[in-house]
Amino acid sequence: MTAFRNQKYKDLKKKHLASGELFVDSEFPPNNKSLFFSQVDNSIEWRRPKELSKIPRLLVENSTSDDYVEGPTGAGWFGSTCCALLSDKKLLFKVLPDYKKQEFTDESQYAGIFKFSFWSVGEWFEVVVDDSLPVKDNKLIYLHTEAKNEYWGALCQKAYAKFIGDYESMNMTNASNALVDFTGGVAQPISFEDYDLLSTEVRQEIFKMLFEASQNKSLMIVRKQCSAEEKLTTSSDGLYNGLNYFVSSVLGPNLESKVKDYLGKNKLGLIRVRNPLGNKEWNGKWNEQSEPMKQLSPKEKQKNGILYSNDSEFWMDFDEFLDKFTNVDICHFLNTSFFSAGKSLNETAFKGEWSIGAAGTKKDRSGGNETQKTFLNNPQYLFEISNVKDDVIISLETSGKDMNERAIGLHIMRVADNQKYRINDKGETVFKTTFNKLRSAYVKETFKRGCYILIPCTEAAGFAGEFYLRLYSSAKLNAKSMNDIVPTKATCCSKPYNFITRLRIKQVENMDLPDMTKARMDNFMTNLLIKSEKEKFESIPVKAKENSGKLDAEYDTRCIFYRKKFTEPIIIQVFEYGRIRSNIVAEGQIEGRDIKEEIQEKSLELISGEKQGFKKIPGNLVVEFSGSDDITAY
Repeated sequence: MTAFRNQKYKDLKKKHLASGELFVDSEFPPNNKSLFFSQVDNSIEWRRPKELSKIPRLLVENSTSDDYVEGPTGAGWFGSTCCALLSDKKLLFKVLPDYKKQEFTDESQYAGIFKFSFWSVGEWFEVVVDDSLPVKDNKLIYLHTEAKNEYWGALCQKAYAKFIGDYESMNMTNASNALVDFTGGVAQPISFEDYDLLSTEVRQEIFKMLFEASQNKSLMIVRKQCSAEEKLTTSSDGLYNGLNYFVSSVLGPNLESKVKDYLGKNKLGLIRVRNPLGNKEWNGKWNEQSEPMKQLSPKEKQKNGILYSNDSEFWMDFDEFLDKFTNVDICHFLNTSFFSAGKSLNETAFKGEWSIGAAGTKKDRSGGNETQKTFLNNPQYLFEISNVKDDVIISLETSGKDMNERAIGLHIMRVADNQKYRINDKGETVFKTTFNKLRSAYVKETFKRGCYILIPCTEAAGFAGEFYLRLYSSAKLNAKSMNDIVPTKATCCSKPYNFITRLRIKQVENMDLPDMTKARMDNFMTNLLIKSEKEKFESIPVKAKENSGKLDAEYDTRCIFYRKKFTEPIIIQVFEYGRIRSNIVAEGQIEGRDIKEEIQEKSLELISGEKQGFKKIPGNLVVEFSGSDDITAY
C-alpha cells in the first residue's frame, strides 16, 4: 500500500494524539481550492462531524443505500457507488479499512484523521483526510445520510475528491471509474447504441453477458444518458433521467414456466434495479402492484428469486431494461486463484505509458491510431494462444487525467509465431476497439492459435500518460512487453544480419506417403520444423485430413527469420508427430536467391526424408514469403 502524497496515516495519527490537536490536512485543506477548480463560493463553511451530530458514527450497523442522499452540488453518481459497496461488505471494508478503529470515540483514539484505500493503474493507495466537511446552513452539501449521524460516505467522498483533484473534478468522472478505483476490478463500459437491438441474437448475447456478470457477483451500474438540463427529471414511467441505478440481480434460465408465461414469448428474464435516492416510483410491467406480481404467490416469488433485499428496489423485464436505459457499466472480479472452487484464469499485467521523446528512441511511444505513420511507435505487447482457440479478456485502464481530451483504444494483430522483436510493419488486424473518451477499454474475444501483438493506443498522437494493461485467459499467454526493434548488433565475433524474411506456411496438399494404412491416415498428426541458417522453429501439431487417399494439412504457421547469408535456403521439414517420437516424412525448401521484396506464393515440391533417400514424393507445400535487405522492414 502506497501512502498517497507521502502522508502516512499511522505516523500522522500518532503525532496528533501526542499533541492533542486535531488533524488538519495541509494537502487538502478545508478551503475553496479543495472544492472547485473553476469557481469560488465563499458561502461554504467547513464543520467536523462532532459539530454536526451529538453522537457521530463512521458506520452505522445495518447501513443501507436507502439512507444516502446526494446534496444539491453532488456529482450525482457517488451514492450509486456507495450503494454498490454496501452490497458486499468485503468490498466496503477494502475501501474503508480498520473501520472500527476509526470511529469518533475515545476508545478508537479519535484525532480528526481518517484513511481510505483507492486503486489506480495497478497500485493501491492509502489516502488520508481530516474530517472537516463542506456545509451550508450547517447542512452537508455533498453526500450525506438520512440517519444524520453516519459519515463514512461523506468522508469517503472527500477522500476520493482529494484522490482525483477536488470535489468539482468528480463531475468529470463517473460511477464506472469509481468502482474500479474502489475495487481494482475490470471495467466493461457498454453503450446499447453500439448494438443492433433489433437482432434477437444480439439481445440474447447482451442478456447472457448481464446474467453471467450477476452470477459472478460483478457490480453493475445502469443509466439513461440525457442532457444536463434533463438530469434527475422523471419520465412518465417513474425513472430518473441521468441517474445511476445499481443492478442487484438478474434472473433468467431457471425461471419457472408460470413466470415465463407472464414474461411472454422471446422475453429473456427479469432484472432487479436499486434506486440510490432511496425511493421507487417505477410503474412498468413488473412494478410491485402489477398483475404478474399480484398473481405470483409469496412461495412462487421465493422459489424464483423474485425478492427484494432493499426498500428502493424494483423489477423490470429485459425488454423494458433495454428500452429505458442506454448504458450499463460492469465492474468484473475475475477469479485468478487456482485454489478456489470456480473456474480460474491466468492473469498477466503490465504497467506502461505513452511517452513523448526523440523520434526513433524508446521514449517515442505515443503514436496515435492505425491511420498515422507513427502508429507502431506505440507500446507493443506480445501474447500467444497455444490451444486451437481460446477466449481472452483484455482490460486497459488509464489514470484518468485529460480523460475528456484523450480517446483510447486497443488494436490486435496476428504476427509471426516466432516473433521476438517489435513489429515495424502492420500485421493482419484481427480485432480493434472503437476509440472512446473513456478511462478504460475492454475486450473479450476468441483468438485462434498463434502469436499476436497488442497495441494500446490513443486516437491522436502526442499524448503522454500511464496505463495499466491486464490480460486473462484459461491457458498461459506467455505475454511480454516488446522493447527491442531488431537483433543486437554484430560483435567482433559475429557477423551482422543483412536480410529479413517473412514466411507463411499455409498447408501441405495431396501428400502421398508409402505404407499409408487407413488407420494411420485417420490419426495422422503432423507438424513442421523450419530451418534458416542456425535458427529453427517447430510448429504446433495439427491433424491431417484424408483427401482421396492422400493427405492435406492446414498449418498457417508464420515465421520471421533474420539472415546473414543471402544464398542460404530455408528448409521446411514435415513430420509425422508422435508424443514419444516424431519422424520426418517430407521436406521442401525455398532458395535464398528466390526471396524478393514482393510477396510471392509458391507450391514447393516435396522430397522424402533422409531415410527414404531424399526421393521426390507426390504433394506440395504451399508457402508465401517475402524479404528485404532492411532488417527493420517487418
